[in-house]
Amino acid sequence: MKPLNLTAGLQLLAGQSGRPRRFRILAYSGGMLRVDGFEFPVVVDLSGLSAGGNVPIILDHTADVDHTVGSTDSIVNNGQTLVMAGVVTGATPRVQQVLAASDNGQQWQASVGCSVEQSEEIP
Repeated sequence: MKPLNLTAGLQLLAGQSGRPRRFRILAYSGGMLRVDGFEFPVVVDLSGLSAGGNVPIILDHTADVDHTVGSTDSIVNNGQTLVMAGVVTGATPRVQQVLAASDNGQQWQASVGCSVEQSEEIP
């Protein structure tokens, strides 16, 4: 299996009174991608993509408590787009810096990783 990382926009949403903040990631919206490790542009066939359960959302690809922003509670694949949403649970200084910067207008990107189990070249 070959890893595939996609870059997508990340929205950090304000929490409603007494509720934790949320995030939303438009992880893929179709089209050709230039991906390291692949000679030609990549198009993801969302009909063959499976994702389920709670996916951790982490900073800088570092899977530890200090870098954990939260986890998904919704992954919607309608065959044309892939949208991930969830709750912000991180409380570390690094996560608080990300939230504060977002509140000040910083636009963040997410890198979404998956494993390629089958690929085919299309002329």
